[in-house]
Order: sequence, then C-alpha cells, then structure tokens
Amino acid sequence: MRKAAALLGALTLIMALTGCGGQKDTLRFVYEKTGVPDQECVSYEVDIGREAGGAAVTAELWEDDECTASTPLTLGRETEELHISLLAEGRGTEKDGLYVQMETGEVSGSILTCFGLPSGWTGYSFSAYKDGDILPVHAGEEIVLAAMAFDTGDGVRSVSCPALTDGTETLEDEACVLVIRAAFTAERIGPQASDEECG
Repeated sequence: MRKAAALLGALTLIMALTGCGGQKDTLRFVYEKTGVPDQECVSYEVDIGREAGGAAVTAELWEDDECTASTPLTLGRETEELHISLLAEGRGTEKDGLYVQMETGEVSGSILTCFGLPSGWTGYSFSAYKDGDILPVHAGEEIVLAAMAFDTGDGVRSVSCPALTDGTETLEDEACVLVIRAAFTAERIGPQASDEECG
C-alpha cells in the first residue's frame, strides 16, 4: 500500500512539473449584445501563465493586401479578461471611421485606435466564436479573436476566425477587413500604460 501511495505521489509531482494533467492556458469567448447600430462587443476570459507567459493583442486593418496595425495591448499572467469594442461610423457617407477599443481593466490598461474606412461602405459581416467556446492557447502561436469585413460596393463575404487562425483562409483579395489578433509568447509580459491613437 505504501508503494502505491509513493508511486501515486511521484506521478502527481511529475505531472505538476511537466504540465501534464494540469490546467492549460485558455481563452473563453463571451459574446456581448449591444443596442448600438454598427457596434460589436466581445469579451474573453483569460487564463494564461503556465506555458504562455503573455500575449500581444493587435488590431489590424487590411485593405487590398496592405496592413495598418494598432499599438499592441499586452496580456500578462495577471490578466483575467479582455474586452473588445468595434464601432463603425459613417455608413454610406463621406465621414467613415472605425473605432477599436481593447481593454483589460486595471491590469494592462487599454488601447483606443481609429482607422479610416473606404468612403461609402454599405455594410459589414462580423465573426468571432460561439458564446462559451474555450480556445486552448500555446506559446509561439497566433489566434484571430474577431474579424469585421466591410462591403465597399461589391458585396461582402464573412471571414472565419478559426480558418484565419489555422491558415486555411487568408486576407488576400479582401477589400477591407479588420482582424483582432493575439500573439502568445513564453516570455512573461508585464502591465502597460494606456494608449490612444485617434487624430
């Protein structure tokens, strides 16, 4: 009986040291309904710090294979949630803009970025994940957390976050798409100051 207890103890210790059988780093998707036209809000419950020491989350606006990226928002081991708000303004008018707010509360601050949109956009498709989906994350990988594709006059097709993440779908030949991308690293990332990039 003592041998079995000692063996079980040794096995438990090995599993704890190697990460086998323990908790994994994850993001849990939470969809947030808004009553505001042309606004999409999503949240992720963040649970990292075992394999992934942190992540940099960036908003990227892709127009005809050209990318404009925001300052990254960092997620550290202490981060518990990530909130993303996308507000597109000026549908069908000359005053077009996309406001992207990414925040983690008190831990890592927030990033506000404003992108110009093609004049006269007429609609968009939004994609993320299903409410409650749990995404396993690993150091060295990137995950597309949300995507917003705009109709600039030729119609719009919905893009898939899982397909963009695994590379089965690309942003080539897309007229105007915003993606929110998280790049995970094994290095420990600390808090950052808030930043605003709107002119």
